[in-house]
Amino acid sequence: STGAPGDALPHYVTRRYAEWYAAAAQLATQLVDADALRRAAAPLSDAVHELLARLADTLRPELRTVFLINNLALVCSLLDERHASDAFAERARSALRSATRQHALSGAKRQFARLV
Repeated sequence: STGAPGDALPHYVTRRYAEWYAAAAQLATQLVDADALRRAAAPLSDAVHELLARLADTLRPELRTVFLINNLALVCSLLDERHASDAFAERARSALRSATRQHALSGAKRQFARLV
């Protein structure tokens, strides 16, 4: 994302975070105490999710969900590409499905509001 007002493209922090998390997840598979790494990564994960929510709130309402979908899709694609599959990856996939569903319903309501 360029950071321009109204820009619904993925934010640059999202890509860097996803790359870092994918690398950490790969390392975790080789560690004896992988849970310690995951626990250490949790605050960063929460901070990135909060950042995305705050950034989405700066956009026009119709772009908020698109921004979240674009960012979550980027995270999911990087994690899939690196075969990083864990609770965080599932959380990201679940959030992507939810945001996509919300966007589809919102679009359907706009298009078919006169029919109801």
